Amino acid sequence: MKKTVGVIILLILPFVLMSQGHGSISGTVKDSKTGELIPGVNVFVEQLVKGASTDANGYFKIFNLPHGVYDLSVSCIGFQAKKKRVRVSESKMMIVDFRIDRHSEKLNEVVVSGKSDIQKRREAPEAVTVIDASQLRGQAVSLENVLNKAVGMKVRQTGGLGSSSRMMIHGLEGKRVQIFLNGDPLNSPDGSITIDDIPIDLIERIDVYKGVIPARFGGDGLGGAVDITTREFDTDYIDLAYEHSSYNTNRATWILKKNLQESGILFGFGGFFNYADNDYSFKSPYQDNLKIKRDHDAFKSYILSGSVSFTKLWFDKIETEFNYYINEKEIQGIEKNIQHAQRKSDLVAFELSMEKENFCIDQLSFDYDLLLGHVRAQLIDTSFYNYDFKGNRYLSPNGQGELGWTPNDSDDKTLELRQRLNLNYKINASHDINLNTSVRYAKKRPKDLLASEHASYDLSGYPSRLTSVVSGLTHEVKSKNERFINMLSAKLYHINSSISETNIFSLQSKPLIKSNSTTQYGFGNAIRWSPYVFFNIKASFQHALRLPIGDELFGDGMLIGPAPALKPERSDNINLGLMFDSFNFLGFHRLQFELNGFYMNVKDMIRLMQSSMNFLYVNLGEVEIKGLEAELKADITKEVYAYANMTYQDVRDVMKYEPGSKAPNVTKGLRLPNIPYWFGNFGLEYHKEDLFGKNQFSKIFWDAQFTEEFFFNWNVSKKQNRKIPTSFVQNVGVQQVFGKNKYSISAEVHNLFNKEVWNMYKMPLMGRSLHLKLRYTFMKDL
Repeated sequence: MKKTVGVIILLILPFVLMSQGHGSISGTVKDSKTGELIPGVNVFVEQLVKGASTDANGYFKIFNLPHGVYDLSVSCIGFQAKKKRVRVSESKMMIVDFRIDRHSEKLNEVVVSGKSDIQKRREAPEAVTVIDASQLRGQAVSLENVLNKAVGMKVRQTGGLGSSSRMMIHGLEGKRVQIFLNGDPLNSPDGSITIDDIPIDLIERIDVYKGVIPARFGGDGLGGAVDITTREFDTDYIDLAYEHSSYNTNRATWILKKNLQESGILFGFGGFFNYADNDYSFKSPYQDNLKIKRDHDAFKSYILSGSVSFTKLWFDKIETEFNYYINEKEIQGIEKNIQHAQRKSDLVAFELSMEKENFCIDQLSFDYDLLLGHVRAQLIDTSFYNYDFKGNRYLSPNGQGELGWTPNDSDDKTLELRQRLNLNYKINASHDINLNTSVRYAKKRPKDLLASEHASYDLSGYPSRLTSVVSGLTHEVKSKNERFINMLSAKLYHINSSISETNIFSLQSKPLIKSNSTTQYGFGNAIRWSPYVFFNIKASFQHALRLPIGDELFGDGMLIGPAPALKPERSDNINLGLMFDSFNFLGFHRLQFELNGFYMNVKDMIRLMQSSMNFLYVNLGEVEIKGLEAELKADITKEVYAYANMTYQDVRDVMKYEPGSKAPNVTKGLRLPNIPYWFGNFGLEYHKEDLFGKNQFSKIFWDAQFTEEFFFNWNVSKKQNRKIPTSFVQNVGVQQVFGKNKYSISAEVHNLFNKEVWNMYKMPLMGRSLHLKLRYTFMKDL
């Protein structure tokens, strides 16, 4: 730790004293005929290999440019490229506005034009879905709702806001799907921070990778990954939003940015607040004719964040950020009426990031992130009484506690250090080399005096130390016109863990030290070929791994025993796909179509099994996944947009024998339970500028989600009827933006027809809900 801090100080100190004059370029890009501002246009400073894309308002900004003369080019699919020569002076902002012409695209011609950053990411060799969050800002929608509409993906929740959820990509879910925030693993040490905590207004875009996880990310995973990129601000900015919904759901976000342009310093302060009673009613899945109200399911969370960025030092950008996060969640009982148990957690984190293009040598970009965090997690279950659903109260059978055989008043503390270094070297116009290395160190100090006193021995048998390293190397080669791209990658995974573990079935007074250390390798390749500018063919393969986590390796000290020999999960993933994207085709303003087929073979799956005296995590099982997904998106006119996507995934057990024997596996060939195999999403939207007055934007939309029925237990008998029923849920909403994009109001109805929805293991979701959201934004003109 001391060495790490020393290295960082040595890196920063010489450059904090140095600064050089920089200038900036900003402006707009408009359609030359209509005068409409064009979003998603690529703006590029050719001499510096640096650029930006226009935002939803057609506005772009490029900062930190050394003084000099540059060629500034703009390009976008469907438009003719244009170039201007500009002079950048020290510490000044150059305003450059473009008007570009549309080209008449023909199918029998190849038209090479620049593409926006979003479009380039969609056309990357990997199987990826890119969600432009700028189209969703101001709407009363959560991040989980957005992801649930992505093709090939399903997010399954157990309740309302703050409830646990499982994210699934191509049939693999939970820990097998990695979540990243700005390229770094999102998970807090105790998993308390979830993606539903992140307001949609703070997000720039979301990349959903399927089957192939890019080596430039510092994490593991089998089925895929979700990378959430948050917004960056380079000017004075204010963004305030508040949403009120059914079941006393309240969500608020705030962002304040102040840019001292001449000094190159940007201050930021922001945060969010979430609260929900989640007090809806449902029919019990365990007792007939019993209706339950979720009267103990409230959730509250908030985060406060402050940052300072420097843009005129030797580094292009140095940013420090401080975060303080708290959440509290009551525990709702479905089988049993729980009235007092709850979980609490808080996180204090310091982050440092540094960026530099042409780092030491030309064409080498440097990106470094450091996170130091401290988490406190509590499980509070101290009631002397238990309750039934008729309102009766009785003494706890265990003397105290509602959840298990002991009461709990835990106070677990975890210190965590994460470092990520990304180096990208541009050999020439056709070849790039990328190296990404992530190091994670965590030390946990568990404590539960009440549970230990009740059990008469120490129950704090959790992992005490964890070190992991994930390093990826990628070589990207592309043809001169970028019609062909190949990405070859390799990844190294290393984990080393130790735990102070007490064996509850023996009388030893000294804890046993258990350990696990393993090093594994993965590799992959992805290809994209564009025979036409509007048509792409993709193919990818990856040998992926998921390292076992601490809870799986070392158990919980009570019912789950340690498994120090646990091996990583392995998967061989294949994806084949095609993309079509064309303007002015068959009478449509724009038509997009994607079709992907996928295959996975997963081995050494980690499952929880019962042994003679307790439970153990073991490497057990082999699963084969085959599937097909398709999505059609159509801008029928400039004002009318429609989309539809469908996913079919066949996830089957292919293990030949029962564990530890030669007896045939009775579930071989059956679909895995509790995994939907056929689902889709549909939507229709009408949007128009100046419909009710000048400088206004109006939108009305409808969308729906369909899921075919599926079993939540093994279907080993014709009499098996334990199914999650078919669901078809519809949502509608309107949004009005006015005052030159400063003010926004939206109203939405989710689950319009109040359908009964069972999502995962028959965990009930809420019925119809009403949502109202207000938003105010201000951006200083440069």
